Amino acid sequence: MIDDPIEQQDDEFDEVGAYQLANLPHDPAQIFKFATYDIDYVASELEQGSLQAINRMLFVQYFSAIEAYLSDRLIRLVLDEPTAMSALVKHNREWIGEKIAVAEFVSNPNAFCDWVHMRLRELMYHNFVKIDLYYQGALGSTIFPDEETKKILMRFLPLRHDCVHRYGRDHEGRERTISKTDLNELGGAAERVVNHLEALFSARRAKDS
Repeated sequence: MIDDPIEQQDDEFDEVGAYQLANLPHDPAQIFKFATYDIDYVASELEQGSLQAINRMLFVQYFSAIEAYLSDRLIRLVLDEPTAMSALVKHNREWIGEKIAVAEFVSNPNAFCDWVHMRLRELMYHNFVKIDLYYQGALGSTIFPDEETKKILMRFLPLRHDCVHRYGRDHEGRERTISKTDLNELGGAAERVVNHLEALFSARRAKDS
């Protein structure tokens, strides 16, 4: 069963959500390419004995880029296509017991869409296994182009945790080492996910047109 995200929200959360919705990228893949181009450029300019701090920052940036892409692409799909939203809600066991007060629809005809948007924003998009279930529900396909790409992304998740939450140290305080090979592997895996999903979206658009 998918873990249930926190339901509590406040005015600041609503404001951020409104800003995100109003400024949701029309082309998440292009944003991903811009972000990773800068990362690739910096990585290519570094010497072999580069500072580990820089490698850690680049490593985390790759994750930021793929997480932002997965978030923006899923939210745009669900909010733009009623069939995708319907499929997601239908196949999402996490939301089975959820209820929306009828009074909310009186004051806000978009209450259901706003609720779905809020729930999608609450997700942690580096939780690839869970996000894959959401994409399977909405898009009818996995986010992984192949098993090897999935293995690479899953293998780097503990390292991401240590870089984000422990400043690059493991639970015993030892510094984690990130090589250029690691950066290339992660960047390549993230790009394959984006290319895979963009191909699916292109086929979807062609079918609907």
